[in-house]
Amino acid sequence: MYGDKKLMTQEVYLAAVNTCLMNKYLISLLDTGYSDNEWLSRFGDLDVEEAVEIYAEKYDLQRTDEGFY
Repeated sequence: MYGDKKLMTQEVYLAAVNTCLMNKYLISLLDTGYSDNEWLSRFGDLDVEEAVEIYAEKYDLQRTDEGFY
């Protein structure tokens, strides 16, 4: 959905991460507490959705795009 990471610049990748975080968890990349460089260092080798899901699992975030249970 967010494109092939291999074809993205760092700026495009980070923008896609931010969009994915907002769409699924209503938080921004800034809200994560990670700087751009920290995010890239920890998750930059992963596709956008995989990186966001790993981050969300680590911090037990609840998805907001699937409704409330």
